[in-house]
Amino acid sequence: MTQDPYPRTPEEVHADDEQENAPTGCQPPLWLVGVALVVLIFAGIFSVQLLNVVYGLVFPPSAPRPAGLIELAHQSEGTRADRWQYQSDLSPCEVVAFYEAAGGVCRFDDGGCGADGTYRRPTFRVDHFAVCEHVFPFSIFGLRWQVHIEPDYHPSPTRTRFELFSEVLWGGMPPEPTPTP
Repeated sequence: MTQDPYPRTPEEVHADDEQENAPTGCQPPLWLVGVALVVLIFAGIFSVQLLNVVYGLVFPPSAPRPAGLIELAHQSEGTRADRWQYQSDLSPCEVVAFYEAAGGVCRFDDGGCGADGTYRRPTFRVDHFAVCEHVFPFSIFGLRWQVHIEPDYHPSPTRTRFELFSEVLWGGMPPEPTPTP
């Protein structure tokens, strides 16, 4: 037996024994780590969708409005279903162009807008110069808005009046209409 050239003290021997007997820690099996990772990924995806729905409930969007409006009247018809009456310095054709740019589909009762955007007055009395409407999704809900633009019969420039109806569709988007043959 060879003798250790550096004799160890009893404290050093005791410290080495403690290191050998120390717990090594818990190492879970690799499959358990994989399952935990998959659960975390699904929880992350689900929480993003849930947060999107909660955000839509708390902060639903509002219908588009051109700048510089004067609000004439407001009536609430239910939870996030409102009707406003506005007056604008824009011409009826400029109001139509604004709502078409916002995604709306506009139809004219009589009269219309020229190719250069000039306003053509109706030839007879009509309830509305144009009606623009649009439905778009947000979160799992939908927002429907409809604008009734009043005709302007005055030859001098006046202010355009229109009515905006906006409704949050809490039940989601309406089904697409089936085309008729």
